[in-house]
Amino acid sequence: MTKVSKDHIVDVAAQLVRERGFNGVSMSDIAKAVGLQKASLYSHFANKEQLVSLALQRVLDELLAASVLTGEALRDFETIVGQMSRLLSSTRRCIGFHLLYGLDLSLTDVPVKHFFVALEAHLMAALMQAPQVGQPAARAVARDAVACLEGASIWLLVDDDVNAMERALGRACDAAQRALAQEAQTAPQDRLLLLEGENARLRQEAAEQERRLARLESMVEADSCFRSFD
Repeated sequence: MTKVSKDHIVDVAAQLVRERGFNGVSMSDIAKAVGLQKASLYSHFANKEQLVSLALQRVLDELLAASVLTGEALRDFETIVGQMSRLLSSTRRCIGFHLLYGLDLSLTDVPVKHFFVALEAHLMAALMQAPQVGQPAARAVARDAVACLEGASIWLLVDDDVNAMERALGRACDAAQRALAQEAQTAPQDRLLLLEGENARLRQEAAEQERRLARLESMVEADSCFRSFD
């Protein structure tokens, strides 16, 4: 029997969903793409929703690979949104966007929420390296940036319109520049408290996500032990 790692299966699933959309990919398609029987695939993952949830985390990791903060707020922000733009332009779709709309999110709602919240948090962290940008302004710019870029991916898919993505990227960067140009509205000590609170919230969310993913993997392993096939 061919040995295929779980990481490879997740990578292949992510690529297939990018190319065809969630509803356009079946477990049989994924099994065929990795050279496994469908039954063997179910020994690793209980269903497509659980597999795609892990694939979504892989996409998030790829997006945030360029998010190392250097202290240069605008440059770091532009690096992150630029990476988002390139990924969306090359794949013509985002897994998170497809899972968020029109699907039963009973198994995928936590990973989807984590996907978008993590993007928002990294964009906020980049902007808040500048002392004049407070948490409310950073959150508004970050959310608008994610909304613009994800929305522009619709026109890439529907009409192959790359200009929509370029305009969205430009608007996101312009909004960041305006936020950075504003006078400081938060005292340094208040800003420090805000940052500490935000860091604590992000750590708590990360820990909760790890616990949920661990439970998810345990469910898959337990299910594989008792699953029988015709």
